[in-house]
Amino acid sequence: MMPSRKKPVILSAIVAVLLIYFGLNYHLAYSYSTGAPPARTGSPGDGFLDCTACHTGTSVPMPGLITSNIPGSGYLPGNTYTITGTISAAGKVKFGFEISPQAPNGAQLGTMLITNGTTTRFATVSQKYVTHQLAGTSAPGGSRSWSFDWVAPAAGTGDVTFYGAFNSTNSNGSTSGDAITLSTLTVSEDITAGIGSPALVYGLATFPNPASDHITVRPHQLKRMPFQASVVSLNGSMHSEAQMNGGDNLQFDVTGLAPGVYLLKITQEGKHFVSKFIKI
Repeated sequence: MMPSRKKPVILSAIVAVLLIYFGLNYHLAYSYSTGAPPARTGSPGDGFLDCTACHTGTSVPMPGLITSNIPGSGYLPGNTYTITGTISAAGKVKFGFEISPQAPNGAQLGTMLITNGTTTRFATVSQKYVTHQLAGTSAPGGSRSWSFDWVAPAAGTGDVTFYGAFNSTNSNGSTSGDAITLSTLTVSEDITAGIGSPALVYGLATFPNPASDHITVRPHQLKRMPFQASVVSLNGSMHSEAQMNGGDNLQFDVTGLAPGVYLLKITQEGKHFVSKFIKI
């Protein structure tokens, strides 16, 4: 009876498939250790794609992984700020990331600058995404940070959201055993900037603050003559605007505003008065 040749053929096929599988996984793991592919930040503009498109597991949102030195008052158009991404995970020894500042439709907002070419690079020629370099992945202590500069966009842009995806790996040479974490940072534009010259911007007292239905202004700095008043949100959206006459106390109806932080802006004879208030 002749020996069967089917078993060697089947075994050879299985070995070939395994070699292709593990070879592909090793290639992907090695390739991504030098930087993530573009459009993997988990943003709406990226189709909510993140690192799980190539790595196993599910992504988990976590606030606070992206930080900046942008002041609480917001960014000034054209100014340069430092953005930092930090990820920590016990038992992981290598980390990667990708961050992009975007509008909800995916448009890039502002300009990113590489400040450490050894640990970071752009994922695309368009410089829309910043990602890691191979030298920026190792972190035996279980934590890794990357920083880059960001030049704020033109006035009137409003809120900017930095979308980031972070990969924590066990460095086993494949895409398995990785943990993907998503985080965002939203910064507002400082809309008080550019309201006349700084010498002509004055604080204006309002009460109560926080307010639920009305805010009252004691315009002791205003003359008894017409002025323009407007209420805007911190992202620059106009909510109301009117020409008014000067008086002892001025009252503004804010019942139609959603809860949040707003600015009352008054202009009179080239002078600008600003008051920040909270609507509850």
